Amino acid sequence: MTRRLSRRQPRAVQWLQRLLEPFPRVYCRVQLWREPARSVVDAETALVVEGYQGSANSFLQLALEACNPGIRIASHMHSPAHVQRALQLDVPVVVVVREPVASITSMLRRFPVLDVAAALRRYAVFHERLARHLEDVLIVRFEDLTSDGFGDVVRRINDRFGTTFASGDVSPIAEAFERQRAAATDDGDTRTRITTELAAARHARRLARARRARDALLAAALTKRP
Repeated sequence: MTRRLSRRQPRAVQWLQRLLEPFPRVYCRVQLWREPARSVVDAETALVVEGYQGSANSFLQLALEACNPGIRIASHMHSPAHVQRALQLDVPVVVVVREPVASITSMLRRFPVLDVAAALRRYAVFHERLARHLEDVLIVRFEDLTSDGFGDVVRRINDRFGTTFASGDVSPIAEAFERQRAAATDDGDTRTRITTELAAARHARRLARARRARDALLAAALTKRP
């Protein structure tokens, strides 16, 4: 079992993506130049699975695909523009939300060259913009998904969107997924270094903003939970 991990993007590409994010249709068309077509939503997509990097997006996608052979899931753009484009196309959207330190640490263990400050800003912006679309997307907590809650998440998806996705025993997928993730990480000191950097005083405001964005999104989503 393999899953393409997000790769380091040149700064020019990151700048272009930020520039185009207010224009979801154009953003997704540009993404087709550099991503597999199945990763980008279109009218034939059955479901969009999104979230900030390191939030178990891959696990949810793999588990759904294993239980629903042939399903077309678009995922891993890690952008509010991708969510907006899905909504324009009336495609159901599930967003997995994880606590910022854990999410960013998971991402930076795989890509240690990325900038902590930029990662925190991006995390906050991602969740702040998603708050505008709570009426139309399903928010799933990382903890609910990864604590043997896959079946409940599938039920919530079906209840929210009127879909008929199947669930099943995905423990072999979870185990394979964890082995793959472990193989992609650096030495054991990396996690400590990243968490120490995230806790540094110079990042305090950015981290506080990221946490506020996540907490506000979950609090609002809880009142709308099916």
